[in-house]
Amino acid sequence: MPVRRSRRLGIAALLAAVVAPPAFAQFKLGGSSTGPGAAAPGAPAAAAAPAVEDPKVTKLLDFLEKEYGALFAKSKDRVAKSLMAVCLNRLPRNGPTKALLEMAKKEADPLVRAVAWECLLSRAPSLGMDQYGQLMDVTYSLAQTDTLRGQLRVGALELLAVSPPTRKNKELLTQIYARCDSRNPADDDVIDGVGKVVGIWRSADLVEHFIGRLTTLDEAFRAYRVLYAAGSPVTPDKIQMDLGDRKCIAALQADHVAWWNADKAKWVESKVSLEDAPWRQLVPHLISAPMPLASVNADDKSWRRDLELRRPSLKSFDVNFLVDVSGSMDPALAWLRKDVKAMMNGLGVVSLEPRIGLTFYRDRGDAFVTQLVNLTGNANQLMDALAKMDCKGGGDVPEAVLAAMTDALQKNSWSTSTSGRKVVILVADAPGHPEEQTAAVDMVKQAAERGFRVHAVKLQSSYAPADQSGLDALAVAGKGISIPAPAAELTEAALRTKPTAGLSRGRPMLPAPPADGTARPAYVPPAYTPPVAAAARNPDEPFIPAAGPVGRRVLTTVLVDAISPAYADRVEPMAAVLWELLQEPSTEKQPPFGPVAKVDTSRMRNDTATMRNDSKVKPKGPQDR
Repeated sequence: MPVRRSRRLGIAALLAAVVAPPAFAQFKLGGSSTGPGAAAPGAPAAAAAPAVEDPKVTKLLDFLEKEYGALFAKSKDRVAKSLMAVCLNRLPRNGPTKALLEMAKKEADPLVRAVAWECLLSRAPSLGMDQYGQLMDVTYSLAQTDTLRGQLRVGALELLAVSPPTRKNKELLTQIYARCDSRNPADDDVIDGVGKVVGIWRSADLVEHFIGRLTTLDEAFRAYRVLYAAGSPVTPDKIQMDLGDRKCIAALQADHVAWWNADKAKWVESKVSLEDAPWRQLVPHLISAPMPLASVNADDKSWRRDLELRRPSLKSFDVNFLVDVSGSMDPALAWLRKDVKAMMNGLGVVSLEPRIGLTFYRDRGDAFVTQLVNLTGNANQLMDALAKMDCKGGGDVPEAVLAAMTDALQKNSWSTSTSGRKVVILVADAPGHPEEQTAAVDMVKQAAERGFRVHAVKLQSSYAPADQSGLDALAVAGKGISIPAPAAELTEAALRTKPTAGLSRGRPMLPAPPADGTARPAYVPPAYTPPVAAAARNPDEPFIPAAGPVGRRVLTTVLVDAISPAYADRVEPMAAVLWELLQEPSTEKQPPFGPVAKVDTSRMRNDTATMRNDSKVKPKGPQDR
């Protein structure tokens, strides 16, 4: 299916043009699919007797399954198709599982495939053996087409943790590891997840593989973290940074070789019987599980309203970030440098002409009060402006919020299209001057009446005032929301600069190996909290994303508002998958560290003098090299 391209924006290649995935050998498992009454997580493969459906419920589910399928087949839009997949996934029967497998296998668009794949992970407790095999095939395909990005890789690792340690699964595991960067906080859970799988599989060849990866500086700390998560007794405090980079990693490898020589006999690769359906232990990842059959109310009209869910017909989408760049705002600036491009690309899936602008501000008496970067569809222009900006000034609590809001609303070239969205996102840790608060609130209210939406991202740090209610008041006046942003998270938004940064985290939850080394360690499901269903929310209150990194929450908030707050619990998981797809892998390049050897320069000076004075000594040319 052709994918819409953005001429002005240059949406990431992953979402702009996707070639058909390569064919993969079918996972030869056999078996049959299960119905809606599948066994509970951890139960044997044999499905329980199907629950008896009320005739009205059966009629409703038959109708919805048919209509969702028709809408999906008719749509040419990635957002509409993705939302239909989320809606279809709510139905507690086997038909949607088959449809989602077909989407995940055959759809060209990576967003649609990834959403369908996440839906299938949420349905894992009801999958039959053949369906599990198809899910594994889809997972291999997503990895080969670079669709497993960001936290999507965590879902794949959870699937591997309950799968047998076959050669193909090991190749997938090492492929995920190879595209990680230990300097990037977003990869922490992925690297730990690789180690968790190694610890559950108890595969000696994998341990030896990662010990071998300890030899190079650019990979040593990433491989170490995998081994630590798998059960290595070498704790982070034992890493000898004072030795310098070469001796440090040599000592790190020697410690692991000594451990492995003593412990290797205890590592017996786990035996997994697919007849036990271990995948049924999985819990949902980014998308909620289907509705329990008993909770389906055939008289609930919201089921049929789902059929009205569509991609918004937006010609333009203008977002201005109003950013406090006084001395305490370094974390927020680092976050924007990392995430602004992904947010622009994310807006591109619902708009033909997405644009982002920047309004920097400080306060009276600083080097400047406001600086405006007008709305643009050129991500590189935004990145350049962010790279040149620094955080200085301040000294007192209030900043020039009113002046900045005035410039943002009045000096930007906002779109006049009636089919568009206009959003201001205030990024700050302190309110404006008290004497200007009323005027700022009135200005925002008037803007909201003209179709603007104003949100606030509140930086929370030791420098931030305890009372940030002034920022909340502006969001309320703008019919928006306030999103708390811990400084610790935003500070780590930029790649870490210290080689061993991030290694002090506690060991991830890992089942203890059996004493005799023969049985498979039990899989420990991660905690999962489903999003608040639309029916349980007050429709008059703005939707606030419950979890995820700040950039994802901001994009989700904007997309929910653009598509429809009434369908927030369907839009949020789609937006979460989209955000992870937009994460671009980074290449790990660790800086050398440690004591610098003293160089005796006196001899160099003498040699230079000799070279100058002795006509027989000539510099070597290319012919002498």
